[in-house]
Amino acid sequence: MSMRNQRLLICLNWPKIILVGCYFLLSKKVIVVINVLLASYKGQAFLPAQILSIMRQENVDVRLNISDDESADSLYQFLNNDSICLPYLNNVTIMNGPKNGVNANFLRLIHNASVQKNSLYAFADQDDIWLSRKLDSAQRHLNALVDNDDEQVALYM
Repeated sequence: MSMRNQRLLICLNWPKIILVGCYFLLSKKVIVVINVLLASYKGQAFLPAQILSIMRQENVDVRLNISDDESADSLYQFLNNDSICLPYLNNVTIMNGPKNGVNANFLRLIHNASVQKNSLYAFADQDDIWLSRKLDSAQRHLNALVDNDDEQVALYM
């Protein structure tokens, strides 16, 4: 299955994975980076605590991608002025959302995601607070599914 087909697979299964799914392209039981895709809209009240819960995940390397349906510039300014979030902003990418609802916002994130071997893609709603080992647990469960050197796609919910 080509990279293009694997990205299409996640879009076709979209209703089943929104907000809870983790998408893996696995090979040789090694996860290089976990990309968290977060769609937001007027989420400034929730985002500082959520960003901390995502960026403080244990035993994983996290990159946070936020698509904001209000204004990416104002969200970035807000987070830049938050002393708790500031140290993590090097691993956070904020982009303007399509301004067409939550599904279109998540699809924008998927479309812009860099699909690479050994990467995990997790979805986050703007008011989620994650336990510190959430992504480590998902990574371990999905690594257990890989039994050879061939590329595999797996979904953990």
